[in-house]
Amino acid sequence: MLGSSAASLVQARTELGAVLAAATPDEAPLKVAAELFALVDALDADKALARALTNPNRSAAPKRALVRGAMAGHMPAATELVATVAAARWSREGDLADALEQLGFDAAIAAARSDQGLRRTEEELFGVDVVLRGSRPLRTALADAVAPPAARAKLARDVFGDAVGPV
Repeated sequence: MLGSSAASLVQARTELGAVLAAATPDEAPLKVAAELFALVDALDADKALARALTNPNRSAAPKRALVRGAMAGHMPAATELVATVAAARWSREGDLADALEQLGFDAAIAAARSDQGLRRTEEELFGVDVVLRGSRPLRTALADAVAPPAARAKLARDVFGDAVGPV
């Protein structure tokens, strides 16, 4: 990310830190991460929404209102974080989704740290990497942007099952 997007990502990470520090058990880091990843999928699927949230001609208030309206009741842990992030300036349309995805990773790692599971997560990621390196068809299926996210998630659960934790 360059320009205003890089500055917006720095601010978004600061905001994520504040959200995670103030999170209740119902808004645990892993829930925030899941909601951020779901929103990235929604932005990938709905280009009009992505354009509306990254349009440099729209002021911050309508962007915040759009996020709050779209996420109300669906993603309570991440709504205000996303409203703030969407109100920032983004150099390119795809930068907002990339930033939200990065925040999702950051929240997931925070969840691993809070459960003292960072080492376990590292070991699981290494195991997943070994499996993926050995199976091009699996890599292709999991990365297929045309396939519904739920189908790709089911495939990952079917392949990795209990071998990996939620993070």
